[in-house]
Amino acid sequence: MSETQSQTVEKRELPNPDQEIAFGQIDRLLRKMGIGVASPSAVKRIAFVLEERAKEIGFDAMMLARQAGRRQITEEDVSLALQ
Repeated sequence: MSETQSQTVEKRELPNPDQEIAFGQIDRLLRKMGIGVASPSAVKRIAFVLEERAKEIGFDAMMLARQAGRRQITEEDVSLALQ
């Protein structure tokens, strides 16, 4: 491996094992929206924010389902959690 290749490998960020949303999915979504190029740090930040928001919505929906005596969340729970 050349010195340039090894530097590139060292600089490449390893995926976070706790990260559920793939950066490639965010990148594809942005391209579909007409955004030609997004920096890796921008894609990473968007993925982080989306994942945190999804966790908040999921938690709120779960609490609504539990209050209703259910273990499974419904679309209505999610809709109410978004309000």
